Amino acid sequence: MRKLIVLAIITAVALCLSAEVFAKGHRSGKQVWDEVCMGCHDTGMMDAPLSGSAEFKDRLSKKGMGKLVENAVKGLNEMPAKGSCADCSEGEIRAAIEYMLK
Repeated sequence: MRKLIVLAIITAVALCLSAEVFAKGHRSGKQVWDEVCMGCHDTGMMDAPLSGSAEFKDRLSKKGMGKLVENAVKGLNEMPAKGSCADCSEGEIRAAIEYMLK
């Protein structure tokens, strides 16, 4: 019985950690930008503020990094939660915002 429980726990953990997420590890801000953010924040799609623009930097100064990260993680207006990057961590989202500000 004990072996069965241990096997069940190991199986559950293995299912929760997909091979893709495990293999990716932590992505840089540039990687998240390239994979997720660029589509809207490089084109202004759906009124997304352009990366590095005065509008984007103005939002940062008014809201602060914490609020920008919170908005990006939860979603805001037309932007879905995490920009539709379900497997992005909060740290990766923060790194992407920091990259966008360069």
